[in-house]
Amino acid sequence: MTIHQHSSWELQISAGTGPVEVRRFVAALAPALAERCGERGLQILDTRSDGGGEQDGEPRSVSLRLGGDPQALAMIELVLADQLGTHELIDDARRERR
Repeated sequence: MTIHQHSSWELQISAGTGPVEVRRFVAALAPALAERCGERGLQILDTRSDGGGEQDGEPRSVSLRLGGDPQALAMIELVLADQLGTHELIDDARRERR
């Protein structure tokens, strides 16, 4: 098995073709993930937002380029294992009782 050393990694957060609520979630999730990365020895080298809606300006995706601690980068999948995958958006709007 060969391990390739990388000086940076890209973490993409995407709403896919989801509605504005999901794009807002992407916009809110990106800084939260950036903070967690910092807590785990990673640095945000660059942030890029793509595909903002014409009317609302919310991004379809946000990419974080990660660098920093070589040990953390070498084990990035383990360092961020609890953050990778699907994040669930749950509507907490108060509903009128009947």
